[in-house]
Amino acid sequence: MGQPCTVQAERRDGVVVAWLAGELDLPAVRLIWPDLRQTCRRAERGVVLELSGLRFLSSSGLGLLVQLAQDCAARQVPLRLVAPRRETLRPLQVTGLDQHVRIATGDVEQVVAELTTKRAQP
Repeated sequence: MGQPCTVQAERRDGVVVAWLAGELDLPAVRLIWPDLRQTCRRAERGVVLELSGLRFLSSSGLGLLVQLAQDCAARQVPLRLVAPRRETLRPLQVTGLDQHVRIATGDVEQVVAELTTKRAQP
């Protein structure tokens, strides 16, 4: 058994920032999805998921990201993924998710600044 997925979230000027760590597999998705979805629904200006703490990103984890992207798009709230590590960036590229969700390889502060200084596109 691997490291369970954890989520730490906070709000910054209407932007929800959530740091995911551990293994984002099917049991983790089932556990964290309800709370993560509710947390992200509180965002007014954007949602930023910081994925560098993930050690494993399964197809179920990718599915969670797709669901979250659809939820944010329906609410016209921009979603940004911060994926500076190859272990998280590569699955996003291979599956084509990077064509539908903006992915940053920089840091969270830059992404939050982008979302709070102007009305970013979803």
